[in-house]
Amino acid sequence: MNVKRNMTPRLLAIADCVRAGNRLADIGTDHAYIPIYLLQQGIIPSAVAMDIKPGPIERAQSNINKFQLQDKIATRLSDGLKKLEPGETDEIVIAGMGGILICEILEARRDLWSENLRFILQPMTAAEELRRYLEKNGFLIESETLAKEGRKLYQIICAKRGLMKMEKESDYYIGPYLISQRVPWTEELIHLRILEYEKMLSGLLCCKREGAAEKREYVKRLLNEFYKMRKEYGIW
Repeated sequence: MNVKRNMTPRLLAIADCVRAGNRLADIGTDHAYIPIYLLQQGIIPSAVAMDIKPGPIERAQSNINKFQLQDKIATRLSDGLKKLEPGETDEIVIAGMGGILICEILEARRDLWSENLRFILQPMTAAEELRRYLEKNGFLIESETLAKEGRKLYQIICAKRGLMKMEKESDYYIGPYLISQRVPWTEELIHLRILEYEKMLSGLLCCKREGAAEKREYVKRLLNEFYKMRKEYGIW
């Protein structure tokens, strides 16, 4: 039996970011497909599959049993990283949840942060807020990638302890690594961001509420950066 048929493009892209030989903690594991796949591929030696709800943990344990990996993957009911011990893992995947929630999960366990620990983060929303948090709190984004399922694009951020400084506001929305490495689907991400903020600007032009003018100027500046990014990327 092989779990690969259950791996969506998003899950495969996350799994591809995990380094060979590293122990994994999968936060919000749901079906535990990522650790099962990585063990079947011989990429990791062991994993902890964690989730906040009993239902996903039961599903994860059922799959782990089905693939006979009980001695390699432990399941744990946990609110974020709360039940993870320092030094227990080398890489942490936090995926399938909002970027602000990912920030809260990281913030709650600052004691886990170490130079040797890597984080693979896949925000469903607010990727820009997650990048802000990482920059402010002494993390370096070492790489990023994208996955596409239907019309939906997913941003996957690989980070470790270190220093970085975003050069412009739009870098929080579209990571510089995506641009510099011309990661597949980046062109589409730029296009989607432009459409999103053009629509926002259109709504703000008619808005008279307090703070609308300031927000409008911010969106204009951001859109100009997206337009420049599009031109530099070769999209006309």
